[in-house]
Amino acid sequence: MASSTFINVFLICCLFFISSSSIAQSTTRSTTKGLILRVSKDPSTLQYTTEIKQRTPLVTVKLIVDLGGRYLWVNCDEGYTTSTYRAARCKSAQCSLAKSMDCMTVCYSHPAIATPACSNITCTLWPENTYVGITQMGTLGSDALSILSAAGGAPVSISQFLFVCGSTSLLGKLASGVTGSAGLGRTQVSMPTQLSSAFKLEKKFGM
Repeated sequence: MASSTFINVFLICCLFFISSSSIAQSTTRSTTKGLILRVSKDPSTLQYTTEIKQRTPLVTVKLIVDLGGRYLWVNCDEGYTTSTYRAARCKSAQCSLAKSMDCMTVCYSHPAIATPACSNITCTLWPENTYVGITQMGTLGSDALSILSAAGGAPVSISQFLFVCGSTSLLGKLASGVTGSAGLGRTQVSMPTQLSSAFKLEKKFGM
Protein backbone atom coordinates (compact mmCIF):
# COMPACT_ATOMS: atom_id res chain seq x y z
CA MET A 1 0.00 0.00 0.00
CA ALA A 2 2.82 2.42 0.85
CA SER A 3 4.49 1.71 -2.48
CA SER A 4 1.26 2.41 -4.40
CA THR A 5 0.77 5.70 -2.58
CA PHE A 6 4.30 6.83 -3.42
CA ILE A 7 3.79 6.09 -7.11
CA ASN A 8 0.57 8.11 -7.23
CA VAL A 9 2.20 11.12 -5.57
CA PHE A 10 5.15 10.94 -7.95
CA LEU A 11 2.94 10.85 -11.03
CA ILE A 12 1.23 14.14 -10.18
CA CYS A 13 4.34 16.05 -9.13
CA CYS A 14 5.05 17.55 -12.54
CA LEU A 15 4.51 17.56 -16.27
CA PHE A 16 7.77 16.93 -18.10
CA PHE A 17 8.01 18.08 -21.72
CA ILE A 18 10.76 15.97 -23.31
CA SER A 19 13.40 16.80 -25.92
CA SER A 20 9.95 22.26 -36.51
CA SER A 21 8.50 26.60 -38.27
CA SER A 22 7.90 27.78 -34.78
CA ILE A 23 4.38 28.46 -33.56
CA ALA A 24 5.59 30.23 -30.46
CA GLN A 25 8.68 32.39 -30.77
CA SER A 26 11.37 31.55 -28.22
CA THR A 27 13.55 34.41 -27.02
CA THR A 28 15.92 32.18 -25.06
CA ARG A 29 16.71 29.29 -27.36
CA SER A 30 18.50 27.05 -24.92
CA THR A 31 19.90 23.54 -25.25
CA THR A 32 17.45 22.27 -22.64
CA LYS A 33 16.40 18.63 -22.83
CA GLY A 34 12.99 19.34 -21.42
CA LEU A 35 10.62 21.68 -19.63
CA ILE A 36 8.81 21.29 -16.32
CA LEU A 37 5.41 22.36 -15.02
CA ARG A 38 5.02 21.57 -11.33
CA VAL A 39 1.58 20.20 -10.54
CA SER A 40 -0.22 20.21 -7.20
CA LYS A 41 -3.63 19.00 -6.00
CA ASP A 42 -5.95 21.58 -4.50
CA PRO A 43 -7.18 20.13 -1.17
CA SER A 44 -10.56 21.84 -1.35
CA THR A 45 -11.66 21.07 -4.92
CA LEU A 46 -9.30 18.11 -5.61
CA GLN A 47 -8.41 19.83 -8.90
CA TYR A 48 -4.88 19.66 -10.30
CA THR A 49 -3.21 23.03 -10.79
CA THR A 50 0.05 24.40 -12.12
CA GLU A 51 1.71 27.80 -12.55
CA ILE A 52 3.44 29.65 -15.36
CA LYS A 53 4.73 33.20 -15.72
CA GLN A 54 3.19 35.33 -18.44
CA ARG A 55 3.09 38.95 -19.74
CA THR A 56 5.54 41.87 -19.52
CA PRO A 57 6.47 42.36 -16.78
CA LEU A 58 6.06 38.68 -15.88
CA VAL A 59 3.20 37.72 -13.58
CA THR A 60 2.62 34.31 -11.96
CA VAL A 61 -0.54 32.75 -13.42
CA LYS A 62 -2.23 29.81 -11.66
CA LEU A 63 -3.96 27.38 -14.02
CA ILE A 64 -6.14 24.30 -13.95
CA VAL A 65 -4.51 21.31 -15.68
CA ASP A 66 -6.72 20.13 -18.56
CA LEU A 67 -5.23 17.10 -20.33
CA GLY A 68 -7.68 17.41 -23.24
CA GLY A 69 -7.74 21.21 -23.41
CA ARG A 70 -7.19 22.67 -26.86
CA TYR A 71 -5.13 25.67 -25.76
CA LEU A 72 -4.02 27.86 -22.89
CA TRP A 73 -6.73 30.30 -21.83
CA VAL A 74 -6.45 33.05 -19.24
CA ASN A 75 -8.95 35.47 -17.74
CA CYS A 76 -8.24 38.87 -19.30
CA ASP A 77 -11.23 40.70 -17.82
CA GLU A 78 -9.51 41.65 -14.57
CA GLY A 79 -5.96 42.84 -13.94
CA TYR A 80 -4.43 41.76 -17.26
CA THR A 81 -1.67 44.32 -17.69
CA THR A 82 1.14 43.83 -20.20
CA SER A 83 3.16 45.68 -22.82
CA THR A 84 3.69 42.70 -25.14
CA TYR A 85 0.19 41.39 -25.96
CA ARG A 86 -0.61 41.04 -29.66
CA ALA A 87 -4.11 40.29 -30.91
CA ALA A 88 -4.43 37.62 -33.63
CA ARG A 89 -6.06 39.53 -36.47
CA CYS A 90 -8.92 37.97 -38.41
CA LYS A 91 -7.82 35.67 -41.26
CA SER A 92 -4.22 35.63 -40.00
CA ALA A 93 -1.99 32.54 -39.94
CA GLN A 94 -2.46 32.29 -36.17
CA CYS A 95 -6.25 32.15 -36.57
CA SER A 96 -5.97 29.40 -39.18
CA LEU A 97 -3.60 27.45 -36.96
CA ALA A 98 -6.05 27.64 -34.06
CA LYS A 99 -8.94 26.69 -36.38
CA SER A 100 -10.89 29.81 -35.51
CA MET A 101 -14.11 30.10 -37.50
CA ASP A 102 -15.31 33.49 -36.25
CA CYS A 103 -14.13 37.09 -36.11
CA MET A 104 -14.89 39.88 -33.65
CA THR A 105 -15.08 42.93 -35.89
CA VAL A 106 -16.12 45.47 -33.24
CA CYS A 107 -15.68 45.10 -29.50
CA TYR A 108 -18.09 47.14 -27.40
CA SER A 109 -16.87 46.28 -23.90
CA HIS A 110 -14.05 48.81 -23.94
CA PRO A 111 -14.88 51.25 -26.76
CA ALA A 112 -12.28 53.84 -25.78
CA ILE A 113 -9.20 51.64 -26.00
CA ALA A 114 -8.28 48.17 -27.26
CA THR A 115 -7.25 45.74 -24.54
CA PRO A 116 -6.36 42.02 -24.46
CA ALA A 117 -9.92 41.36 -23.25
CA CYS A 118 -11.45 43.30 -26.12
CA SER A 119 -9.76 44.03 -29.45
CA ASN A 120 -11.33 44.86 -32.80
CA ILE A 121 -10.78 42.67 -35.89
CA THR A 122 -9.65 39.71 -33.77
CA CYS A 123 -10.44 36.04 -34.33
CA THR A 124 -12.35 34.21 -31.63
CA LEU A 125 -12.41 30.79 -29.96
CA TRP A 126 -14.50 29.25 -27.18
CA PRO A 127 -12.54 28.57 -23.97
CA GLU A 128 -14.18 26.05 -21.65
CA ASN A 129 -14.46 25.42 -17.93
CA THR A 130 -14.67 21.63 -18.05
CA TYR A 131 -15.53 21.34 -14.34
CA VAL A 132 -18.91 23.02 -14.78
CA GLY A 133 -19.31 22.45 -18.52
CA ILE A 134 -19.57 26.04 -19.70
CA THR A 135 -17.95 27.84 -22.63
CA GLN A 136 -17.84 31.49 -23.59
CA MET A 137 -16.38 33.37 -26.50
CA GLY A 138 -12.79 34.52 -26.12
CA THR A 139 -10.23 36.21 -28.35
CA LEU A 140 -6.98 34.74 -29.67
CA GLY A 141 -3.71 36.56 -29.06
CA SER A 142 -0.13 36.08 -27.93
CA ASP A 143 2.07 37.29 -25.10
CA ALA A 144 5.36 36.56 -23.37
CA LEU A 145 5.53 33.31 -21.38
CA SER A 146 8.16 31.83 -19.07
CA ILE A 147 8.49 28.19 -18.01
CA LEU A 148 11.08 26.18 -16.07
CA SER A 149 13.76 24.22 -17.90
CA ALA A 150 14.56 20.68 -16.80
CA ALA A 151 18.21 21.76 -16.75
CA GLY A 152 18.50 22.92 -13.17
CA GLY A 153 15.06 24.51 -13.09
CA ALA A 154 16.23 27.72 -14.77
CA PRO A 155 13.44 29.72 -16.46
CA VAL A 156 13.32 29.99 -20.25
CA SER A 157 11.02 32.35 -22.12
CA ILE A 158 8.94 32.67 -25.28
CA SER A 159 8.26 36.12 -26.68
CA GLN A 160 4.88 35.41 -28.31
CA PHE A 161 2.91 32.38 -27.05
CA LEU A 162 -0.58 31.90 -28.47
CA PHE A 163 -3.42 31.75 -25.95
CA VAL A 164 -7.08 32.71 -25.60
CA CYS A 165 -8.40 35.56 -23.48
CA GLY A 166 -11.32 34.23 -21.46
CA SER A 167 -13.67 35.96 -19.04
CA THR A 168 -14.19 36.04 -15.28
CA SER A 169 -17.44 34.09 -15.62
CA LEU A 170 -15.45 31.04 -16.74
CA LEU A 171 -13.76 30.72 -13.34
CA GLY A 172 -16.79 29.39 -11.46
CA LYS A 173 -16.01 26.48 -9.09
CA LEU A 174 -12.33 26.42 -10.01
CA ALA A 175 -9.64 26.20 -7.31
CA SER A 176 -8.79 29.33 -5.35
CA GLY A 177 -6.46 31.67 -7.21
CA VAL A 178 -6.92 29.98 -10.60
CA THR A 179 -7.27 32.41 -13.51
CA GLY A 180 -7.23 30.07 -16.49
CA SER A 181 -6.58 26.62 -17.90
CA ALA A 182 -3.46 24.86 -19.21
CA GLY A 183 -4.68 23.02 -22.30
CA LEU A 184 -2.52 19.94 -22.96
CA GLY A 185 -4.51 18.36 -25.79
CA ARG A 186 -3.45 17.34 -29.28
CA THR A 187 -3.95 20.54 -31.24
CA GLN A 188 -1.62 22.87 -33.10
CA VAL A 189 -1.94 25.55 -30.40
CA SER A 190 -1.97 23.44 -27.23
CA MET A 191 0.78 24.05 -24.69
CA PRO A 192 2.81 20.88 -25.51
CA THR A 193 2.71 21.58 -29.25
CA GLN A 194 3.79 25.20 -28.93
CA LEU A 195 6.50 24.42 -26.38
CA SER A 196 7.95 21.57 -28.42
CA SER A 197 8.03 23.83 -31.48
CA ALA A 198 9.60 26.79 -29.70
CA PHE A 199 12.36 24.77 -28.05
CA LYS A 200 12.81 22.06 -30.70
CA LEU A 201 11.72 19.25 -28.39
CA GLU A 202 10.04 15.96 -29.19
CA LYS A 203 6.25 16.20 -29.20
CA LYS A 204 5.55 14.25 -26.03
CA PHE A 205 5.25 14.76 -22.32
CA GLY A 206 5.05 12.58 -19.21
CA MET A 207 3.49 12.93 -15.81
